[in-house]
Amino acid sequence: MPRKDILVCVTRQKTCERLIKEGARLISGEEKLYVVNVSPGGWSLLGQQYKGVDQAAEALEYLFEISKNYEAHMTVLRSEDVVEALVDFLNKKEISTVILGGSKEEDHASAMAKKIKRKVGYDLEVRILPTEDEE
Repeated sequence: MPRKDILVCVTRQKTCERLIKEGARLISGEEKLYVVNVSPGGWSLLGQQYKGVDQAAEALEYLFEISKNYEAHMTVLRSEDVVEALVDFLNKKEISTVILGGSKEEDHASAMAKKIKRKVGYDLEVRILPTEDEE
């Protein structure tokens, strides 16, 4: 039986802070909050330099600090297959709820949620938060 822990999936964007806040809002008691970013193996975690500022690294650092503020455990996974990496993490930790951010691409988040639910080895709740401009 899965624990009542929560997993928040983030990209390398500061706007993912709202997903972490939602996960923290749902936590109670001894439950744990996990924040995960999955980056393809060939990508630089630090991203591209833009006008002297490394935006991707800055965003990950920002999300790491936000995670710490909410006592969340943040992990960066390297994988070419985001769904498989998340499913593996979910099965190892036996997490009960996943929070995904909505996508401007019509059904991207919904399709990802269905793939995760189909592959994980137990009943999993997946919540999709709409993008900020959809709220």
